[in-house]
Amino acid sequence: MNQHSKHLSEFNPNQVLQIVNWGAEKLNLPAKVMEAQTTKINYEQMEGGKIWLTNVNVNGNIIKP
Repeated sequence: MNQHSKHLSEFNPNQVLQIVNWGAEKLNLPAKVMEAQTTKINYEQMEGGKIWLTNVNVNGNIIKP
């Protein structure tokens, strides 16, 4: 398992919609917050390449589901 963090714009277009929906459903965060430059998506990448979203860093505040 490798932990990573990156901005929403660094994901591919198919992943962006899924991530924004996850943020709205699990974290109650609007798309505008998810797209902000200061927001980082934290995730773990498994050996097979599968990505698991773990939390979101919004201006230094960690928000977990």
